[in-house]
Amino acid sequence: MLKKVISVFFPFLDGSNSKIKRAISLIIIIYVTLVFFPQIVFKHSIKYGPFVVRSTKPIDSNIEIILDKSHNLISKSQVWDERATFKVFINDNFWSYSFFSLSSFKAFGVNLPFVHNIFISKNNISNDLVYRNGKTNNRASLHKVIAHECTHSLL
Repeated sequence: MLKKVISVFFPFLDGSNSKIKRAISLIIIIYVTLVFFPQIVFKHSIKYGPFVVRSTKPIDSNIEIILDKSHNLISKSQVWDERATFKVFINDNFWSYSFFSLSSFKAFGVNLPFVHNIFISKNNISNDLVYRNGKTNNRASLHKVIAHECTHSLL
């Protein structure tokens, strides 16, 4: 079965029974699975309005204030859709954010195309702050970053 998956999705790895090629294939499959289905890792969740927020740690109750502010910003947009829902994954450190954000590891947040999983970098919900791994311009309003990333899902 693994050989079939490899030949379909990773033809450059097909043609050999090399253990290295199988290991690389397995790593790629696991990574893609985690990026598309991160809820496997993000066990804590709350649903609030159009948002489903997930985290690896218990979620600060102040998240509802943040989400209200984000919703207020998004709903004023010309692209707002009442039926929209948003999957927001909150990271508590730069490493995990870098893992899920692909090439946007220096950003405050990222909305992955096609699956519209929104990943937010290291943050402080109580103070409405999100951080990026950089020396300058490394703090922003969490509610604004969430609103910005949600807007990408509406386009």
